[in-house]
Amino acid sequence: MLTGACLCGDVTFEVDGDLIEIAHCHCSVCRKFHGSAYASFGAVDPKIFRWTLGADEIVHYQSSEHGFRHFCPRCGSGVPANPEGGSVALVTMGSVAEDPGIRPTLHIFAGSKAPWH
Repeated sequence: MLTGACLCGDVTFEVDGDLIEIAHCHCSVCRKFHGSAYASFGAVDPKIFRWTLGADEIVHYQSSEHGFRHFCPRCGSGVPANPEGGSVALVTMGSVAEDPGIRPTLHIFAGSKAPWH
């Protein structure tokens, strides 16, 4: 089992099973939202993902035509995306406490990577 939390601990979650894969996203939206060269996400079957605290408090922001960003209203940490009816939940890997047992295998939107990276 994997557990995770935002910086302040107001939003927590569990993954009761294995991640499908981990990817680093280099798109400009992820870079700006996470304040880093890329964002790391773990894909997981939504059936094994569960919020354990603060799900009703999560703030949602539509960052593009295609996507939303989700974050803790208190500390601003990005938190996982678990779209209702979606085929995959995206876990923000920086918020995971344990070693997931797999390593990143994908770099997506690498053509948009930061010019200094």
